[in-house]
Order: sequence, then C-alpha cells, then structure tokens
Amino acid sequence: MKTKPIANKIILSQDEQASQYARSLIEASLDPLLTISSGGKITDVNKASAKVTGVPREKLIGTYFFDYFTEPQKARQVYQEVFAKGSVTDSPLKLRHKDGKLPDVLINGSVYKDDRGNVLRAIIVMRDVPEQKAYELIIANKELAFQDQEKGKWADELFIANKELAFQDQEKGKRADELIIANKELAFQDKEKGKRADELIIANKELVFQNEEKEKRAAELIIANKELVFHNEEKEKRAAELIIANKELVFQNEEKEKRAAELIIANKELVFQNEEKEKRANELIIANKVISDYKYALDESSIVATTDQKGIITYANDNFCKISKYSRDELIGHDHRIVNSGHHSKEFIRNLWTTIASGKVWKGEIKNKAKDGSFYWVATTIIPLLNDKSKPYQYIAIRIDITFQKETQEKIVFQNEEKEKRANELIIANKELAFQNEEKEKRANELIIANKELVFQNEEKEKRAAELIIANKELIFQNDEKEKRAAELFIANKELVFQTGEKEKRAAELVIADIELDFQNKEKEKREIANKELEAFSNSAKQASQYARSLIEASTDPLVTISPEGKITDVNEASVKVTGVSREKLIGTDFSDYFTEPQKAREVYQEVFAKGSVADSPLTLRHKDGKLTDVLFNGSVYKDDRGNVLGVVIVARDVTAQKKLERDVAEREKELERLVELERFRKLTVGRELKMIELKKENEELRGKLGIAKDENS
Repeated sequence: MKTKPIANKIILSQDEQASQYARSLIEASLDPLLTISSGGKITDVNKASAKVTGVPREKLIGTYFFDYFTEPQKARQVYQEVFAKGSVTDSPLKLRHKDGKLPDVLINGSVYKDDRGNVLRAIIVMRDVPEQKAYELIIANKELAFQDQEKGKWADELFIANKELAFQDQEKGKRADELIIANKELAFQDKEKGKRADELIIANKELVFQNEEKEKRAAELIIANKELVFHNEEKEKRAAELIIANKELVFQNEEKEKRAAELIIANKELVFQNEEKEKRANELIIANKVISDYKYALDESSIVATTDQKGIITYANDNFCKISKYSRDELIGHDHRIVNSGHHSKEFIRNLWTTIASGKVWKGEIKNKAKDGSFYWVATTIIPLLNDKSKPYQYIAIRIDITFQKETQEKIVFQNEEKEKRANELIIANKELAFQNEEKEKRANELIIANKELVFQNEEKEKRAAELIIANKELIFQNDEKEKRAAELFIANKELVFQTGEKEKRAAELVIADIELDFQNKEKEKREIANKELEAFSNSAKQASQYARSLIEASTDPLVTISPEGKITDVNEASVKVTGVSREKLIGTDFSDYFTEPQKAREVYQEVFAKGSVADSPLTLRHKDGKLTDVLFNGSVYKDDRGNVLGVVIVARDVTAQKKLERDVAEREKELERLVELERFRKLTVGRELKMIELKKENEELRGKLGIAKDENS
C-alpha cells in the first residue's frame, strides 16, 4: 500500500530538483535569455530579460516574443528560422525598452527536443552590443573636438590645412584596410559556424548512442520481469504439490480406518507399512540430499553465519572466512565485534539487536573490517529461529558482498554524479539492484521456510518410524497373546485420534498456503504499479535533462557547473573553446586548474558557496596552447527542494577586447594631451613664423605616431 506514495514522493523530489537546476541555469546567463513556444509566445525568462525590456518576468511570460522589437516582422522571422533550421547565430535586432531606449542586440537561438526528437521549444539568447560602440564613440568625439580646436586655431594656416587633408586621405585608406580585415573576420566567423554544425552532428550521434543504451536497459528490465513470472510459476507448482500431498494423507487416513475395522487386514497393512517404510527411508535420503544441496548452494553464493541467543558465533562458512580473512577457529566462539569497523553508530547496532530479539527479520547494509585492516560491505539479512515460546534461540545471518557496488557508488559520487542523464540512469539501476536484492532476500526467506517444513516432515517421518516399531511389536504381541487384542484395539483407537489431529494440522497448513499465495499476488500487483510509475518518472527525468542541456549550450559565454568540492560537473561548448580541452576531460577536474591564478579562482567559487552569488570577479583563463583570455566571473548556487546547496553555476564574460579598447583609449588620450601642451608651447614662443615652423614639424611627427597607433589597434 505504501509503494505508490513513496514513488510519487521520489518523482516529485526529482522533478523539483530538476526544475531548480534549470532555473539556476537560466538565471546564470548574463545576457537576456528566453524560452519560446512554437507559436512565438514567451514561456520563461531570466532577470536580464526583464531588465533590458523594463517589463517584469510575470508580465513577459505568455506574451509574443516579437512585440518587444522595433521591427516585429523581422523578429518573427528570426524565431521562425530557429524552429525551421534548429538554430540561428548573431542575427541583429533592436530591442524596445518600455521607457523608449533602443539597445542593439545580436540574437543566438537553438531548439530543444524530447527523447523522440519532437521539438518542444526554442531558447533565445540576446547579446547587448553597444559597449564597444560607446568606446568608439568616445574616441570619435574626442578626436572631433580636437579637430575643431585645430581648425579654429589654424584657419589662416592653409599649408597645415592641406597637410591635414592629406592626413585624412591616409585615414580613409586605413579605413579601407580595416574593412578588408573586417571581411576576413566575417569569413572566419563563417568557418566557426561550420565547425559548430560539425559539433552538432557529433552531439546527435552521441544522443543516438545514449538512446541505444536506454533500449538495452529496457531489454534487461523485460528479462527481470520474465524471471519474476518464472518464480511465481514455481510457487504455483509447490502449491499443487502440497495439494497432492494432502490427498495422499487423506488416503493414508482411510487406510488406517480400515485397519481399525478389520484386524485381519492389519497383517496385510503391516506388510504395506514395511514397504512404505522403505519408501520413506528413500525419501529421507533424497530429502537429506536436497538439504545438503541447499546448504551447498547457500554456502557457495552467500556469506553465512549462525550465532546463539547471546550473539556468539557457532558456525561460519568458507565465504565468511574468506572475506573476513579470519579462520573458522578464530571466528567461532566470538561475537561479531571481531569484524566491527566502527563505521556504524551505537543506535544502529541497538536497533539491529532490538529487531531480531523481538523475533523479527532485520535487513540492512553493514560495513565490516577484515583481519588485515581492510574494509568490506555486506547486504545482511538476519533471521531469528524461534522456540515453542516464540523466543529466539538461534540467529542465522545471510550476507552478500556488496563492496564492489559501494565502491562504484563512491566513485560515482567522486565524479560528481557524472552528468545528469547518467545520474538518472544510475538511480534507476540502483533501484533495480535494490529490487533484485529484495528478491534474493525473499528467496532466502523461502529457503528458510522450506528448511522448517523439511524439519517438520522429518519429525513426522520419525513419528511414522516410531509407529511402525510399535506396529511390529503389536504383531509379535498379537501372535503370542491373542487375548490382548482388546488392548491392541484400544491402542489403535488412540492412534486414530492422533491421525485425526494430524489431518486437522494439514488443513490448517493448506489455509496458510492459500493466504501466502494471495499475499504474493498482491505484491506482484504492487510491483507492476511501481514499474509503471518508474517508467513515467524516467520519461520526465529525460525531458528535464534535455532541457538543462539546452540551457547550458544556449549560453554564448563559457558556462560551468561546480560541485562543493570544486570539481567541474558540466560545461558548454564555449568553455571547451576557451580552454582548448574537451568536455569529457574537463568534467571531474578542478575548476581552478584552468586559470593563471588558481588560488584566486578557488577563492571565487568558495565565495559563491559562502555568499550564494558573486558578480564581475576578474580572472584570466589559460588555453592549453598558452593563449590568455581576460574574463569577468558571475556565479550563483543551486539547491535541492530542501534548500541544501548542490553546486554552483559560473558564467565567464570575455572582456579581452574591452580591456584592449580601454588601453587604446588611454594611449590616445595621452597623445591628445601632448598635442594640447604643444599648443600652449606655441603661444609662448617668440616669433610667429618660427613658432609655425616648429609646431608644424612636431605636429607632423605626433600625427604620424597617432596614425601608427591606430594601425596597430586595427
């Protein structure tokens, strides 16, 4: 009854965590980011989008994307091109802020799909491009002001004006050279687009491979279900055998009633009983062989130990000795503290003993310590054997070595859950493994029940053997003393009463078997419901993972997610390009290793975990071939549904060009200041013609230098 609510809680928790992760990725983008439906309506935005339009997030969602541009029809064509071609790069548009501002932006977009390849929505990123224009405008304004001053001062000096005209002609030639460079840069960008197309093809191939892996997992699940059906059929066969056994018991009772009625038939029955005795002896040999086989199978497949009521080990199989590295003599006579690793709390051990002392089966995972100091994990089932007062007199511990699974899980945690998709598949695999372990424990419990039944049957056979001895003695006594037949008849009546009691016991056992069969059928129905819920959750998790992947790749800036230990858990293609390291090699490495100042980079991500976010932290990235890129880092944490911090999303804005432009502006300002100083010097110089000659020479030299600087900046 509890299976469905628990599964629903798991699904709800995973969905909330995926939603919070996607929200963190959206808000991590420094550029305005929107998701759009196929009809052109906005389905989600980040804070940067609200800021650039002046419209709050709640009002943006549900409106048309193209309504916020000065050219709505052109904006409509852009988003339609994204849905038609799958992506669009650097499409220029002009946004309209609600207060009238008209910022220029470049549009980059791509679609994201479900696991069947159906397009769900488009992700649009808008890059604001007025920063460089503003710097160029400042330079142009300063140059223009300087030229106006020069024209006013030297209006009468035609010679200098002609020189200046020649200088301007040279500048035009330089602008032509700059246009050639710009065309080359455009050709380079076209090549980059081609590379991105190739990378997309590789990503699609990887997606096909992942889908094939999912199909393999589905096939394995079908095999597991078939195995479960086979086990149920085996149980039905055992139930049928029990019915046959009951019929045989009825037949034996009828035979004994005939014995009581006809004393002559008793002699014949004695012969029949002798034959039955031989059959029972053969059955006993077979049963002992089956018990031996069961014990062999259990010893070969599991780690088995028995203890007395106080927990002292009375038996340990070879597997127990092998994994603990103690000999059987070293183990027997000690309690399990001999392999205690100290990993588990006192409360954990106290709960274990409370459970089994009350006659209940305890199941769990325990970390033990071997004789050589190494550690190992075992999935443990402890079954108390009860006396006639329902009190434990002995405990059987059946264990399965799960050290490898534990180490695998620790490696997976160390690799920061690899990527979201793998993590979800691993969760499903772990649940399937847990389910299989439960099935193994059930099989172990069935084996214990079978052993108890076998013990009961052996007791019954011993009783039958005792009855046969009595019957033989009765026959000798009857032959010697016919007068005592009346007393023998009295003994036969007692035996009849005993057999009737046995018959009632068999009927009670049949009722219990029917109840157990009904319980197993209900458990089967629960598993089918849980499997359907698991399949629904798997589809939801796949879609959430694809959405998160699309959000990561939508960012034109390098974007990385980082674990609390500082390990990279995911990156986008822009991060691969700026470092020169492939995505597979980046994941799992230290975030700080890719900067010229690793300690400073470490302090940046630690500050994000400490404060929840960080803005515009300057760092320098190092490409594997030595190239350095100046960046500003912005980061924020993302959490689970309980508010626990899971990791950090970091976005790096490349400011190399901006810094170079700032340096160029500073250099030009120094040159302008030098020219102003020269003008002051000109006013103080005696002799106008002498001043003109000297100023002309110096101005020509300085203008030549300024022209060289411009060529270098170009």
